Amino acid sequence: MIQSSRRVVESIPVQLGPDEGVPPETLEAPRGQRIGALRGMLGGLERLTPTRQQVEMENIVRLLRSEALDPTAQFQPDERQVVVRSLDDLEHELWRTAPDPGSFDRKAQILIDVFAIA
Repeated sequence: MIQSSRRVVESIPVQLGPDEGVPPETLEAPRGQRIGALRGMLGGLERLTPTRQQVEMENIVRLLRSEALDPTAQFQPDERQVVVRSLDDLEHELWRTAPDPGSFDRKAQILIDVFAIA
């Protein structure tokens, strides 16, 4: 059973390790570069095999969680609600039997846009 992002987001470490599938240099890069990396990862989803899509979507969710916990981000209360709801939606899509990369992409873009202006 997948835990709701409302409970999980608080417990996720800000610094994820290389064993998590995300290069450490991406996690340590300035915010603008991290956002650019996320956009690039999303842009390549549809060219991947279904198995690789699943792995890449997991990596994207990990990076988005890391962004949600960034202490320099200045979220408005309504933006925080969008973040939590969007993470929940992404997790739901990710763990479907046949995730839809297009739907995942649209939902992730919402979060990336919020992080880009926070």
